[in-house]
Amino acid sequence: MDTESEDLLKEFVAESSESLGAIEQTLLTLETNGSSKDIDEIFRAIHSVKGAAGFFQLTGIERISHNAETLLEKIRSSEIPVTADIVDLLLRARDTLWNMLFEPDFGNDLDIDGLVRDLKHAWSGLSDTARKDTEQPVLDEKGFPPDDQDKKALPGNGKSENQPEEKKKACPALPQM
Repeated sequence: MDTESEDLLKEFVAESSESLGAIEQTLLTLETNGSSKDIDEIFRAIHSVKGAAGFFQLTGIERISHNAETLLEKIRSSEIPVTADIVDLLLRARDTLWNMLFEPDFGNDLDIDGLVRDLKHAWSGLSDTARKDTEQPVLDEKGFPPDDQDKKALPGNGKSENQPEEKKKACPALPQM
């Protein structure tokens, strides 16, 4: 990695950790004293982390932040109420994102599937009973909604359905990070 890329990555870590640190207290008071302003603040922080993680192809961080952002969007639009369970889940997502920023490989070795599944179930509105009964995943294997076609073309995700047939053969998938 060149010096410029390393500097950008360090800036990403610094800004993301600052944003995630700033929303911790807001999350802790969200259930009892939360306002739309608080939800917007949390949403913006998670959205920024997601965007930068996508730029650096940090798939794990992007998956968690994408699903947390979707949950927050549903809260903003009053489709999902703020409950103690939702706040706990958002705190888990925030804490996991924070920890991943300081892992040597940005948490690529961490098992985040349970957290991503819980976030998906929360924003999709599946009840505990429905969660146990469902056999079809709510999202694709990368943690994105099935209609989120632009994410399927990310480098390194093994998807090549958006490429012409001749490119599929000439351009092998990048290795997973």
